[in-house]
Amino acid sequence: MKRYTIGVMGGVVLALTLLLLRSCISGSAPVTADAFSPAPPAVDSGSVSMLSNVVSGSTAVDLKYQVQTGVGNEIEYHSYWGFGGGGSDEDPFIQEVRKRTSRLSYVYNSQLKGRLWSAVEHEGRKVIALYFDLDGDGKLANNERILPTRKVDDHSIEFITPDFSLKSEDGGASLFRVLLRVSFYGRNIEPNFMWSPACVLVGTATLEGQSTQIMLFANGFGGAFDAFGSSSCGWIMGEPQPETQSYIPRELLSKLIRCGGQFYQLKFEGRSGLGHAARAVLTRDLSPTGAFAMKCAGTNAVELETKNIYLQGAKDRAICFRLENTAIQIPVGDYRLQRGYLKYRNKDQDEWGVSFSEGPVVNLRAEQKVEVLLGEPVLTVRAIREQERYVAEAKPVTVIQRGTRLYLEPRIVGKGGEVLTRFEQSPGKASQATLFPPSIRITGPDGQEVLSQKMEYG
Repeated sequence: MKRYTIGVMGGVVLALTLLLLRSCISGSAPVTADAFSPAPPAVDSGSVSMLSNVVSGSTAVDLKYQVQTGVGNEIEYHSYWGFGGGGSDEDPFIQEVRKRTSRLSYVYNSQLKGRLWSAVEHEGRKVIALYFDLDGDGKLANNERILPTRKVDDHSIEFITPDFSLKSEDGGASLFRVLLRVSFYGRNIEPNFMWSPACVLVGTATLEGQSTQIMLFANGFGGAFDAFGSSSCGWIMGEPQPETQSYIPRELLSKLIRCGGQFYQLKFEGRSGLGHAARAVLTRDLSPTGAFAMKCAGTNAVELETKNIYLQGAKDRAICFRLENTAIQIPVGDYRLQRGYLKYRNKDQDEWGVSFSEGPVVNLRAEQKVEVLLGEPVLTVRAIREQERYVAEAKPVTVIQRGTRLYLEPRIVGKGGEVLTRFEQSPGKASQATLFPPSIRITGPDGQEVLSQKMEYG
């Protein structure tokens, strides 16, 4: 029995040793933390001021500031930003943090004015704390050492800050909070950082006989929830369900919006606390309407089907909305076809799709159907020297010496000025569409081929 017991213990030790060795080799050691602490609830945004009486025919939506705490079913951004940067040595807040500990990795966010640099304290893959300059004074206060909020998976941990005052470009200020995801990949013991806003404005009203929830998402880290053309907006028609809260589809915030099949004019009024919009006012748009149809130019005309066309006001860029198709009547005006997706069939009835951007301007008039001609694409290739790839004034080259490294930028432009970006054959029963990128062919002075290959998307 004694020999058997020793054999089992030895086997256990050996198994644990092999497990640890395998973990080190594969780089799969999980990220850990000593303790987790939910972020605090939202700060009371205070009383609302400067509200007018809502006129007949309009709907008022009072907006409430909601935040992520890391607990329960919360509205999340599902959008992350990473920033490079250098110069942390000169940052006064970082200098203060160094007086407390040296186990630091530094993280940059170029959009968080007044607090560009933060620091994460960790020992290898054990994450200890985030140092974040909540008041933006360059000094380290006790509440600016933040414990991890939650573990996402075996390689990621997230921090969510308390609320702080974020100055906006117009000189005002907003309540705001942010999320930082700290991840360790492969064998790395240096973390990867991704930022996200962690707060929204939410309100509920009755539109077209349905309870409707409106959510305003900030313009990145600019702190503005009500900036047309840069903030985002999401809608839930009917009573929100828990599963619909996990991700809210959203689009650029527009002062002309389409909700429940009806167009509304949207404006904001009132100020709450540190500068959030306090109320959204929606008024049904009674303008005359028109429509447009997209046609393919050329002798080999094909049938076009439009999907998800994004329009922006040609003169008023605060107007930006999406149409599922072009059969929808929209208020008259001048719109640019900002981007979209077209499906078409050739003579063999094969189904294809193409994405476009930078489309033409449509001058929409009352009770008219305007025809927009697209198609007849032309491929051009801009070639610049690789070392000038990120130089805005770089001049394209057409004659080069053998061995020169080039950066090639293809551009496919159609009859309406639209830029065609991705061609694909519809999948049918397959799970993915088949992409068809453009091809490039380079010849020498004698006409002989030097290089020929497909130019991969991206």
